[in-house]
Amino acid sequence: MNALTELTVQDRSIVWRLEERMRAAKFATVLDLHEKLKTIDEDCVAYPSLARMISQPPARLNLRTLVSLTIALDCSITDILDVGPANTAERS
Repeated sequence: MNALTELTVQDRSIVWRLEERMRAAKFATVLDLHEKLKTIDEDCVAYPSLARMISQPPARLNLRTLVSLTIALDCSITDILDVGPANTAERS
């Protein structure tokens, strides 16, 4: 698994760093992180969904889940997800 996953939406790069933040916060497994999230908000995310989003950004992300992740990982949203500026060089 890559710590950083980058994709592009409408000429903007999106960098997903959930796995990197998980390691920085000393969570050894997805199960450990999921258990912590359940103490923050019992209904924030199902384990299979969390496991998929560790290495690949989800197509949709619930705000409750995102906020719970920032609390569990003791970080800001931009530590997990970063959206770059529009790439104007590729536009015609």
